[in-house]
Amino acid sequence: MNTFLSLIKKIPLWGWIAIAIAIFFLVNYASSRALNRSLFNMALDQLREDKTAIVEGLKQDQEEKARAISELQNQVKDVQRKRVAAEAESKRLERLVDEKNVEIIRLKKERDAIVIPTDLNALADEFRSRGYKPRIILPSQ
Repeated sequence: MNTFLSLIKKIPLWGWIAIAIAIFFLVNYASSRALNRSLFNMALDQLREDKTAIVEGLKQDQEEKARAISELQNQVKDVQRKRVAAEAESKRLERLVDEKNVEIIRLKKERDAIVIPTDLNALADEFRSRGYKPRIILPSQ
């Protein structure tokens, strides 16, 4: 022990200052490494949180877009069904118009074929031949 104490006494003042500076430097280096590590871990945790928030936001956007796409697909299907129904209704109405036009043409031909006699006696005879009993009342003059 005496040799250790004698060795300590032989170290000059600038040596003690160098040893103190070296100790402060080592303590500072160790604490800066620990602080650097904790700051790195904090930054890494922040990046992980940001990444999680971004991923969740992207998932929500993707779900919303998927919902919007499915709604649009449903609307397209509805429009197609309505278009098919409208086309069927249009064809039905076209057939009905064609039938009515044919009936109008037939009625015009029948009307043109009807000959109404201007002689009242001939008209009364025509009704009698069909089973009616007409009475002819002439307007008084």
